[in-house]
Amino acid sequence: MLLILALCFSLAKSQDDSTGYTLGNIQKYAGRIEQFLSTISSSIAGGQQQATMQQAENIKVYIDSIEAEMEYLPDEYYYRLSPLVSACRTDIEEFEKLVLNNAFSGKDKFITRAFNTLQQAQSSFRKALRSAYQTALQQPSGMDNKESNEAVEADSMPVVEQHSSASNSTAANSSHAVLVEAVDPTAITTSNNAPLLDTIYQSLQQIEQRINSIHLAMNKDKFGEMEAHAGSIANASLKISDLILLLKTDGKQNLFILATGLKNLSETLYGLTRKGTAAKDEMQQCINRLETKFSTLSTGIRLVQ
Repeated sequence: MLLILALCFSLAKSQDDSTGYTLGNIQKYAGRIEQFLSTISSSIAGGQQQATMQQAENIKVYIDSIEAEMEYLPDEYYYRLSPLVSACRTDIEEFEKLVLNNAFSGKDKFITRAFNTLQQAQSSFRKALRSAYQTALQQPSGMDNKESNEAVEADSMPVVEQHSSASNSTAANSSHAVLVEAVDPTAITTSNNAPLLDTIYQSLQQIEQRINSIHLAMNKDKFGEMEAHAGSIANASLKISDLILLLKTDGKQNLFILATGLKNLSETLYGLTRKGTAAKDEMQQCINRLETKFSTLSTGIRLVQ
C-alpha cells in the first residue's frame, strides 16, 4: 500500500510539475509577443512597413511555439486557451494582409483598427493564461485528495513524498514528525512499453525538427526564433523524462539522465539567445552539445523493446 501511494503521488506530482512548466514557457512566449507588439506600434507610427512585417512574422513564430507547447497541457487547460490563441493567429494574419496590401483609401485607419484588435486578443489570452497558471500552481497533488487521505489513515501509514534520493529525512505533518521516503524510479513500471514509446518517438521527432529550425535561425541571426525553439525542446525533453520513468526497462535511469541533460542544455541555449550576437559562439557550442545529447538519447530509446 505504501508503494502504491508513493507511485500515485509521484505520477500526480510529475503531471502537475509538467503543467506548471508548460504554462510557464507559454507565459514567456506571450511576454515576447507583447514586446513585438510594442515594436510594431512604433513601426506603424514611423511608416516602416518592412520592420512591421518582420515583427509580425516573429509573433507568428511564437504563436507556433505556444501551440506546440499547448499539446502537452491537460485538456482542461488546452481547451481553455486554444480558442484565444487561434484568435491571435487570425488577427495577426489579417493585420499582415492589410500591411502588405497596396495603398487604398483609409488604409492607415484599417491597420490601426486591426492592430488594436490584435492587442485586445493578446490581452485576453494573457489574462486567461495567468488564470490557468495560478490554477496549476494551486492544484493539489494526488496525495491531497480525500480518498488518499482516508487510505493513509485507515492503514496508519505516514505520508510519502518524492524528493531527492540522497537520503531519508523527517518533515512536519501537523504536530507529528513523519518519515519522508524517496521513490525509486526503477520501481515505476508499466507492463507494455509500446504506447509510451510511440509518444516518446513523437516528442523526439518534434525535437529534431526544432533543432533543424534552430540551425536555420542561427544562420540568419534570428535569435528570437531560436529562443522559442529552445523553450519547446526543453518542454518536450521534460515530457520524455516523465515517460521514461514509466518504461519497463533496466536502463531507464540512464535514459532519464540523458533526457534531463537535454532539457538543461536547451534551457541554457534559451538563456544564451537573450544575449544576442555577443553570445553566438557560446550558442554554437551549446547547440553542438545539445545535438550530441539528443543523438545519444534517441539511440538509447530505440534500444528499448
